[in-house]
Amino acid sequence: ERLTGIDQLEDLLRRTEEERKRRVEDMLAVFSEKLLGVAHVSPGEVERWVDLETTKANQTNVDNRKAAEDLVSRLRVQSLERHKTRRTEWAEGMLRWRQFRHRYAVSVVKKRIASEEFVHPGELSDVFTRVRATQREVYAERVRLLQVLFSLTAENVTSLKARTQQEAIASLNDKAQEAYDNYFAELKRIKDGLHERGEQML
Repeated sequence: ERLTGIDQLEDLLRRTEEERKRRVEDMLAVFSEKLLGVAHVSPGEVERWVDLETTKANQTNVDNRKAAEDLVSRLRVQSLERHKTRRTEWAEGMLRWRQFRHRYAVSVVKKRIASEEFVHPGELSDVFTRVRATQREVYAERVRLLQVLFSLTAENVTSLKARTQQEAIASLNDKAQEAYDNYFAELKRIKDGLHERGEQML
């Protein structure tokens, strides 16, 4: 927009100078005719005077054109310098904005990672609650089986009863181990999910 205004000013100065030159030439022509009509001086003197005034007018025209070109040139340089300065300021502003946005994003991520969602996730608490419940059930069943085993006396103990109790304890251990393995797999899934969410945030 500023450059367009400078171009318009340059065109206006050029047209103004052309109009001034045309008027001066017209006035000199009219004046020389009047001088010749008066016959106060010889045609040669009038011609020399007209040549002198024309030379002065041409020199003024050249000086004016140079001044106009110099003005337009300085205005263009100034406009380009302003444009460069504004572009530099804009680039610096964008850099500051990106840095601010980055710092803000990192701050949000850190706060979220330090929140209950990652430190004490609800899924993790739920698994631990179920682990405790399973441990209590297994413990209670073991105590019951041991009580049955210890209640056997020398008179009523048989290899079949002893083997039955042994198999019941082994079966209980296998079921408990299977449940714990499932819990560990679930804990790993939760941990991997938290890690993946954290990576996505970064």
